[in-house]
Amino acid sequence: MSTTLPDIVASPESLTECSEPDKRTRVSCPICLKMYADKLNLEKQIERIHVRNVAEMKKEDLERRRTVMCPVCCSRYTTRNVVKRHLQRIHHASSEFIENWLLETSPKGE
Repeated sequence: MSTTLPDIVASPESLTECSEPDKRTRVSCPICLKMYADKLNLEKQIERIHVRNVAEMKKEDLERRRTVMCPVCCSRYTTRNVVKRHLQRIHHASSEFIENWLLETSPKGE
């Protein structure tokens, strides 16, 4: 698997190089500002730490948005339409059952 830099660090101007007293060129991570010996080590850091953290944040955000519960199995979904499809495909619920559930769960004013 090839490691690539995310879009936010793909441009050369986003990488900060620094010459230490021992004359080695080092590269700074534009996300956390930690210094690395070279671009390859920086790419590994971004893939291992920062990309994984972003994926975890997206998963947590999705979990927060899953607020609509299936009346049969209590699984949570993001919208009433997704639950409706779930009821049809997984539970083979009747149209009447689904329509009643939609009426019961409809937001006020609809």
